[in-house]
Amino acid sequence: MNLLIRFYDVTEGRILVDGVDIRDMKRSDLRDKIGYVPQKSVLFSGTVKSNLQYADSGASFENIKRAARIAQAEEFIFSHARGIRHA
Repeated sequence: MNLLIRFYDVTEGRILVDGVDIRDMKRSDLRDKIGYVPQKSVLFSGTVKSNLQYADSGASFENIKRAARIAQAEEFIFSHARGIRHA
């Protein structure tokens, strides 16, 4: 991972992204193209709603539902009596 995001440069060979050597790319452009999803999921303290609003504290209820669906957690969350409330 450190090589891919260019914390270090390779000493032999090369790493290509879409056929382009990463050393020929600006680091900021390269890092904008990379996402990291750890294998271990982590919830922060607080409510499920506050966890889903972590990146955008003003997210609408529809955006929260969309995030839950993308995280494949919608059924689990909304099957509980309290679920996530609009407010």
